[in-house]
Amino acid sequence: MKGDIEKGSFVKVSGDEISALNLATSAAAVAATDEETVSFIGNSTEYKITSDTKVIYVDTEAVAGEEGGSIAEATDHNQDGSFEKNVVYVVDTDNKDELLVLFVDTNNELKGTEPVVKTTVSAEGVLTVDEVLPTTSSTIYPVAENVEKLTSKNIGNVNGGLFSGFDLDSLKGKAATTVTVKIPVSGEKVAIRQTNKALAGASTDGRVSDGVKVAGYTDIRGDILELSVVVMQGENVKLEVVSNAKGTYGDDFETNNTAFGKEEGIVTYTIDTSGISFAK
Repeated sequence: MKGDIEKGSFVKVSGDEISALNLATSAAAVAATDEETVSFIGNSTEYKITSDTKVIYVDTEAVAGEEGGSIAEATDHNQDGSFEKNVVYVVDTDNKDELLVLFVDTNNELKGTEPVVKTTVSAEGVLTVDEVLPTTSSTIYPVAENVEKLTSKNIGNVNGGLFSGFDLDSLKGKAATTVTVKIPVSGEKVAIRQTNKALAGASTDGRVSDGVKVAGYTDIRGDILELSVVVMQGENVKLEVVSNAKGTYGDDFETNNTAFGKEEGIVTYTIDTSGISFAK
């Protein structure tokens, strides 16, 4: 057993090896269940709960196992459109639509995880998440199938030339598209630090360095900032957002990043791209 596994971790046993599960990929919020099947928010697969599936009930608040319980749909505890993750799952490697193990939190909320957002996506040239994001840190799962791949030839026409500085040929052959999100903000200026591997193609943007972009925004419509980002197949995007930003932001990454480091009240959104599939 590995010595770096902390108490309260979810573990997977394979032969003599015991390893901690990565909650970023194995924790989920139940969208629907009938005790024989279960589906998760942001995941289009309906998983089977078979006679071989081990369902284990836990209390992550108390860091203890429970003798009984039930699988329940995730709830919006904060009433802000985000749903608490309430299970951890392991898929059967031989049968990808069957679960090997399902850990269920009896409080319906996994301690130490961020909530997820149910999204609907409009696709007319670009992908747009229709719902306004929550005011608290959360993960967004846009789901769209057979999305047309952006090309270096047409990306300059997206959103009035917003991405004209991007060279998609630099993205190591991975498919890309754009996603627009609606971020709740306040104040006259908003600062955003975006961590995104697709930014490697932003060769003419001085606000970008090593896949990170730091910028200030003043084009705010009421209390909503609509932000469009290039997303690359299989790569998530992190957005750290500060309302009422105090710093001075221009066209230089180092200056902007230093200013951002002094800001307070950061809300972090993760755009999980696993639900986006591209046309062949």
